[in-house]
Amino acid sequence: MLKPRNLIIVLLILAVVPSLIVSCAPVPETDTYVQQVTVLVPQTVVVTQLVEVVVTATPEPTPELPTTTPTPDVLQVKSGKEGFSAWCIPNEWYSSLNDVKESGIMPPGSREMTAVDDRFELIIQVAECDFLYSFNQPVPTGTKWTAYYSTGTMFMEQELVPLPADGTRAVVINQNPYVIDPPYWYIDYAFKITAPDGTELRSDNVRLKRGWDPGRCYQGAMPDPITLKCPEIGEGHPWDPWYGWDDPKPESEIP
Repeated sequence: MLKPRNLIIVLLILAVVPSLIVSCAPVPETDTYVQQVTVLVPQTVVVTQLVEVVVTATPEPTPELPTTTPTPDVLQVKSGKEGFSAWCIPNEWYSSLNDVKESGIMPPGSREMTAVDDRFELIIQVAECDFLYSFNQPVPTGTKWTAYYSTGTMFMEQELVPLPADGTRAVVINQNPYVIDPPYWYIDYAFKITAPDGTELRSDNVRLKRGWDPGRCYQGAMPDPITLKCPEIGEGHPWDPWYGWDDPKPESEIP
């Protein structure tokens, strides 16, 4: 009888022997081949769908451009008689100072300015002389009229006031004795218009003269404008050019 230890050994041997037999047996060869399979795939149509997208953009605020103030025309006095006219009102025709100040219209019976060579002339010994100026735009405050003697010395100055009916025109109403009736046969002035900044806009030479001629004295000079007497030059002798002449000598006899 086998002992238990020997029995276990026998059982182990019996278990291992079949496995060894199988592993030693030849392994049958397997046929290996590649089979080409054609698969028909239905044609796939790719449709591209165009979608119109309307985008409403919120407009950005337009930047504000700097505002520029339009440059006004340069202040000018109109040229020629359109820009400057003048007249003197005789005493017998003088009515109201306010008429000219309101309208700027020369009153009937006035002595209108005339042009002579390079100057204008006005007949004086009157009640008033008016000088009317026309501009290309409303007359600004500070625009001035100035009168100068022929020597260049300033005689008088006043600010121009626009007419109520037309702001582009202004009148100088003058009753100064050295304008309407100076103690001279004539007197020359330069009338100038200046802008508020001092720029000279216009200059005119104006002679204010008496409207009558008293004749000439012995030597051809005019008599004193106030006394109407000729200067004393002594008694005339037969050899003097003025011997026998009247005092004053008539203008028609002047050589």
